[in-house]
Amino acid sequence: MEITRVIIGNWFPRTKLHLKEYFDLLKHGTANAGLDLTRLKEIREELKPRNVRYIGGRFDCVKADFGKMTIAYHEDGLLTASLETSKYQPSTDQLQTFIKAQLTPLIGLLFAKGASVLSYGMSGNSQNTTIVLTKNSSEAELEKFCLEQGDEIHFVARHADRTVYFADRIIIIDEGAGGVSSMTQVTDNLILARSYERRLRDFLELYRTLWDKITTIQERKAIPSSELSLIRDQLLNYRRDVAITGARIGQMLVYLNERKSEIDDLGLTETLRSVEAYRFDKLISATDYTTKLWDMLKDYLDSTVEITGFFYQENLQKEIGIQQFIFLISAVATIIGLGSIAGASIMFLDTNGNELFDGLLSSFDYTALYKFGGLALLASLIIFLVVKPLIKRLYRIKPAKLLGRYRDPGKH
Repeated sequence: MEITRVIIGNWFPRTKLHLKEYFDLLKHGTANAGLDLTRLKEIREELKPRNVRYIGGRFDCVKADFGKMTIAYHEDGLLTASLETSKYQPSTDQLQTFIKAQLTPLIGLLFAKGASVLSYGMSGNSQNTTIVLTKNSSEAELEKFCLEQGDEIHFVARHADRTVYFADRIIIIDEGAGGVSSMTQVTDNLILARSYERRLRDFLELYRTLWDKITTIQERKAIPSSELSLIRDQLLNYRRDVAITGARIGQMLVYLNERKSEIDDLGLTETLRSVEAYRFDKLISATDYTTKLWDMLKDYLDSTVEITGFFYQENLQKEIGIQQFIFLISAVATIIGLGSIAGASIMFLDTNGNELFDGLLSSFDYTALYKFGGLALLASLIIFLVVKPLIKRLYRIKPAKLLGRYRDPGKH
């Protein structure tokens, strides 16, 4: 078995604008205002990029050499790192370490400003696809090689000048004696397909997580009013996740269709299809399915947010009404009390109970005013502080009856 090259790669949707920023940093050491230019330059010095070049085309690309490694970054976000080598494990470790520990932090810092972040992490973002190029190797040799790596070949695609072996973590492309044409398109689209599938799986798992959390809220027998604000904030975070995910799926589909058009225009459709590198139709179908799930989740979430927001506002109005009522009662009681003092009759008696003389109070007693007014306000405040949490504890909504059940019988 003869290994000639190891390639690893990943894909996260970007644009030509991102690519230009990446090029300016590597080539000239410049970055947009608002970024940590000092730290970016430090990372750039550690990377020591050489031979940085901007290559135009259907998908513009920036290539640069880092030691013996060649990194290619495309405008749609496809990133590949390759190394000519005859040894698999040390070369793979070198490429993986470089991507994860050095290049990814630089890209993350470069594009972090204004980036939308989901509430839940997605494992597919950090997984790289590994492709091993070999020459004139037998199937038995490659099966043994995969087993040594803790992997197993589950599908083989054969073409006139290449054979592609698909394992769970590794893809092996064995070149024929006459060499291989269109190798770059094959490796790029294999990496794109696997990265795309991982991202769709992540979105499916996130969909299930959010659906279950919303269902947990809806299936609670009763929700104390004191928890309404917290639940409302949680639902609004979920709504943000739904919006971000919908936008990302839309971006993914746009670039997938553009990649498909590129291969079709180059006349490489059958060439890539023969080695299972033309997976666009399957991925488009899977994207459509995922989009419909997220549309359903959005409707489910919107109904929950709407009714929860209604009860949140109703609860606020109740609290305001209680407060107004208590202060109104205290004010009336104070006025009545002071009024009775001001117009009250007064009678003086001797020790035997005989009336000496009588009269009326003709003016306010300011001491009584302060005394009765202060006591009334204090009593009102105490009553409000006692009644408010009691009402919150006793007043509960029953979302299951109000929202109904909205389930997908297939459990998605």
